[in-house]
Amino acid sequence: MTQPLELSAHGRRRRTQALCALPALLAAAACAAQTAAPDLPEGPFAYPASLLAARSTYTVSPATPVLLGSTVVVLEQSRLGDVAAIVRAPVHVEGSGEDARRWVCAEADDAGRPLKLWFISSSGETVTEVQMRPGSFSGDARCGRLSAHFEPVYLSRIASGMKLEAVVRDIGPASAHDAQGWNFWVSRRTYDYYGQSFTEYVWVGARVSDEGVVGDVFTAQITR
Repeated sequence: MTQPLELSAHGRRRRTQALCALPALLAAAACAAQTAAPDLPEGPFAYPASLLAARSTYTVSPATPVLLGSTVVVLEQSRLGDVAAIVRAPVHVEGSGEDARRWVCAEADDAGRPLKLWFISSSGETVTEVQMRPGSFSGDARCGRLSAHFEPVYLSRIASGMKLEAVVRDIGPASAHDAQGWNFWVSRRTYDYYGQSFTEYVWVGARVSDEGVVGDVFTAQITR
């Protein structure tokens, strides 16, 4: 049985608001590279520019919450501070003001192979993006570690090491793909809540090798 991270009443109210602007995420997607400031550990990787061309083909999100073992991290609901407490790592901040981006890095284990994880907030409080990449942080004390209780890790039902064909069988065909091996699943849905209209966007990406094996994975969600 999954155990969702606790969400405060304030967090639930924020869920009904526009937590970050769509152009900001697309601008991040168009970056050719993203390097953490010198006083920060290795930062989240840049989204591929081809994500800009990926149109929504789902009206119901193909993504499910991030799974850390039996614990659920729900995008735009679970607090970044709670994740930081779980992995015992600080929250790092890039930028300032409305452009500030906060994230926590952690290492996990995938059947004996290390995985790097970034939990990212563009809203200031809740997790809006999560990234996964095979590899190690080389013992950087500024990144935490998930204990075995919080493994295995799946981002929207996808994990590094999976075969693309297994992902497609599970969540459906990709909305788009590019020549670099990225496959994207994109959804858009509009709903009304207490007389207000909201639009939720979800992007899921998995980079696949020539052998069809998933490496980098990301999932992101914004509502405006």
